[in-house]
Amino acid sequence: MERKKTYIAFDAMGVINHEFSNFAAFLQLERYEKTYGNRFDFVNMDEIKFAAEHEGMLTTTLQQRFVKDMREADNVLVVASPVVNVDSEILNWQIRTAVYRHRLPLIVAYAHHESLSDEDIQNHHVWLPQAVREMVEGNHAYVAHVPFTIDKLERALKTFSAKEQVYPWSATTIF
Repeated sequence: MERKKTYIAFDAMGVINHEFSNFAAFLQLERYEKTYGNRFDFVNMDEIKFAAEHEGMLTTTLQQRFVKDMREADNVLVVASPVVNVDSEILNWQIRTAVYRHRLPLIVAYAHHESLSDEDIQNHHVWLPQAVREMVEGNHAYVAHVPFTIDKLERALKTFSAKEQVYPWSATTIF
C-alpha cells in the first residue's frame, strides 16, 4: 500500500507556544516523516513552521498557501488534544475548506491515546475543533477517528483518499 499525501489542519496563530498548542504533535509527525519517509508524506509541514514564524502575516496570504497544499493532498489530518484551540478561525476554515471544497477524507487523531472507543470519542468531544464537531453531530462528513500512534496513523492515512474515492464509513468511524 503506497503512502498518501496528507494535509495537516492546524492552528496557524499562536502555534509557537508549545505549552498551549499542538505544536509538539506536529514535531512528532515531522519526526515520523523524516524517520519513515516511505510511510508518511505531509504536504504542508513547511507551512506549519512558516505560520509559526510569521504569526502576524495576513490570513489571506496563508489561506492561499494552504489551498495550494490541499490540492495536492489525498486526505486531511486533525490532531485532537486538550490544548487545541477549538474556536480558531483559521483551523476551522482549513477543515471546512479541505472537506467541503476539496472533498478530502477527514482523519482525527486523538493525542494521549493508544486505542479508542465510542466512549472515548464522546468524552473527548470538547477536544474537537468546532468544524469537526458540526460535521460529526450533523453527519456531514466522513470522519475516521484514530489514536495518535504511528501504526494507526499510518494505516488510516494510507487507506483514505479523495483521489481514490475511499472514505470512512460515517462521521463516527473508529479506525
